[in-house]
Amino acid sequence: MPDVFVVIDVQPVFEGVIPEFDKLKKRLVLVTKAFKELGFYVVGTEQYPEKFGETPQELRSLYDVVISKMTFDAFAEPQFRELLDRLKPGRVFISGIETHICVLQTVASSVKLYETYLLRDLTSSYKRLEEEVAIKEMERMGVTITSSESAIYREIGDSRREVFKRILPLIKEMRRL
Repeated sequence: MPDVFVVIDVQPVFEGVIPEFDKLKKRLVLVTKAFKELGFYVVGTEQYPEKFGETPQELRSLYDVVISKMTFDAFAEPQFRELLDRLKPGRVFISGIETHICVLQTVASSVKLYETYLLRDLTSSYKRLEEEVAIKEMERMGVTITSSESAIYREIGDSRREVFKRILPLIKEMRRL
């Protein structure tokens, strides 16, 4: 029963539309590496990749699976839903683009099924207002809103663990972004 880290729709179409897209992508790469060290199963989604493009390779190569979708809610995509049904995760951590559309709708389904966390520093929308409204809505739904660094440290739990030594360089690099 692995925990699952979901990265929603980090695709080329959003470059130049999402504020600080490159910084978000770099942070996602570092956090994904940390979560993989911690034993998470990583699922990436791509919204209509034929039109929006595929996830950048530096992130895509870290995914355990990539699921193409046309639905905004990843759970409405049968392949995604079947995968999570098989994995039976204890917790689902969600990140990605856009906060007020695909992230919001996926969180709405996830909180009904799993203990769900939104990694606030790893989500974005083209417009700050859209993002702020979506975050408030997700809070009302019962998602736990946290930051990636806080989530990583919570998972490590003890600085004497060997995994901490492996992840610390990633955390230090995240702090420079």
